[in-house]
Amino acid sequence: MKLSHKKILILLLFIAILILMILLNKNYEKFENREKESNLNIAIHSVFILPENYIFLEEWIAYHKELGFTQFYLYDNYGSVSRGKGRTGNNESSLNKTRAGIEFLKLFNFDIYDEFEKLKKKYPGIHHIKWQPKDEDGNISYFPGKAIAHYRDNYAKNSDWTAFIDPDEFI
Repeated sequence: MKLSHKKILILLLFIAILILMILLNKNYEKFENREKESNLNIAIHSVFILPENYIFLEEWIAYHKELGFTQFYLYDNYGSVSRGKGRTGNNESSLNKTRAGIEFLKLFNFDIYDEFEKLKKKYPGIHHIKWQPKDEDGNISYFPGKAIAHYRDNYAKNSDWTAFIDPDEFI
């Protein structure tokens, strides 16, 4: 039985494809098992104002839990002086987005911090840090760099990776 060059080439190509499929399958199995056995602790750090973000906070947490995030270090900066003009949080003189959100929540007549405690029980891994450092005038300030340094010094060792994002940002 004499094989033509064309048949030999087709046979070699078939064998090469078969070997490639076997190798790819083995690599996929290794990757799949690694993902299942992964014990990575992936965290999110965020400086935020709870009343401003509460309405969509659960959706944000659930979304990132699905992506594999296990820890949420939420630095609550309620009452802080904004980086622009005026205040956020407790300012009664202007109706900025934070104050508007707080007024909206008052319509429902519930304590947002009690509701947040329920959210923490529903989603383990939420760490609520009251972040209210004061500037030289005694005003609660944002200080995001200091919040990151605080996280680094106190919590970073608990996580393998950390994303630094706001609750209105999605990965």
